[in-house]
Order: sequence, then C-alpha cells, then structure tokens
Amino acid sequence: MQNYIGDGYEQDAYIAELKGIHSEVRFTFRPLRYDQHLRLLDGFGGLKPEQRAKRIFQTIAKKLIKWDVIDSKGHVCAINAETLSRLRPKLADPLFNIIAGIDGSDDDPEKIEDTPESMDDLDAILDGKPNLEADEKNSEAA
Repeated sequence: MQNYIGDGYEQDAYIAELKGIHSEVRFTFRPLRYDQHLRLLDGFGGLKPEQRAKRIFQTIAKKLIKWDVIDSKGHVCAINAETLSRLRPKLADPLFNIIAGIDGSDDDPEKIEDTPESMDDLDAILDGKPNLEADEKNSEAA
C-alpha cells in the first residue's frame, strides 16, 4: 500500500463477512484523493438524503474497478450506482469508507503477505541457494 496516490494507482481491499448481514467482499479500487474527498463532502450541503446517497454511489462506481459481489443467479454484479443502491447499508458504508480513505480494509485471510522468512526464501532462490529448511521438511515427509 502506498501513501502517495499516483495516476492509475489501484489498491485491493477486503470486507469481512458480517454474519446474517452480508458475505465477504474482495475488491480493487482507485482511492479517493483528499481534494476529491473534500469536494464530495462540501457538495452535500443542502442535498436531501436520497441525493447524498446517489452521489456516494456514483463516486463508488467511478472508483471501483472490480469486485466479487454476486447476484441471486451467481453472476458478478455490474458496478454502477443502481447496483450499489441495492447493497445492504452495513456493506455500502465500509465500501465507501475504504475507497474514501476513512477506514482501512479488513485483513484478508486469503492474502499471503511477504514475511521476512519468505523474502529470505526468495533471496535464496534468486541467488541459486537451496532452501534447506524446505528440503528437510520434504525428506521427513517421505
């Protein structure tokens, strides 16, 4: 993850299942820059709740690149304001908050982080050195 939001920067995120409310969601998005965030919030003055919601859904649709939200037939839902308006509030809120930089992503249990150990393994592989620990484990299993 980067602190600087350059042109074309994309970020992956995860929203954990909320039992009885919504399933887990993985998505890729372009973060809202601070100036965009301020303009969005400043534009809320005098708007009715339905108008504010519509503006939020349009913003999410513009920043969302892909997601794994499926419909009742098992198809990935289109990313547009109409689809977003049909999400449960407990899913729509964190989706917007992550894209707007208000909240962070939940920890994705399927994401593999580079740990110092895995980087050591990578260095060994790139340097052509055998991974002795993995070799020992494989020989014990045999």
